[in-house]
Amino acid sequence: MLAPRNLAITWGDTPPYWTWISRPDSRFPEVAKLLVVCWFEITGRIDCCNLSPMTRYNAFLVYKLVARAIGFQNKPIEATVRIGGTQVSKRIVYVIDSGDVVQNGEQYPKVRGDGWFEVGLGEFFNGGELEELEIYIFSFDGHSVGGLYVQGIDIRPC
Repeated sequence: MLAPRNLAITWGDTPPYWTWISRPDSRFPEVAKLLVVCWFEITGRIDCCNLSPMTRYNAFLVYKLVARAIGFQNKPIEATVRIGGTQVSKRIVYVIDSGDVVQNGEQYPKVRGDGWFEVGLGEFFNGGELEELEIYIFSFDGHSVGGLYVQGIDIRPC
């Protein structure tokens, strides 16, 4: 899993928008806590050589919501996966399950065994090339969102 401190979080070190806290249920010393932003953007990067070659993977955002999270209900978030700068996956994800029928490959969250939520950001095949994997999550529509803990981006074989 890519730790939250290894992610590029827009305004991640700006206290009015994000803060860093310790959570006993996290595998990392700190998680990122979204206070409130109108520009939600997270990027994770890893060299493909750190993953098993000739393997299909899926990337997941691992998170929790605070009891009074704002702005995420029915909020589409764009998730893009690139290898060596080439887009290999693009989908719409939601961090709150609205109960709607899934359309056009939209992804909704599932509860993990550790109590955190995860939502699938995209699948990709690691052919073993010496390239960089980039996972990009973005949402901006001028409306604020807040109340989300980010534990990281989990990358695991399909």
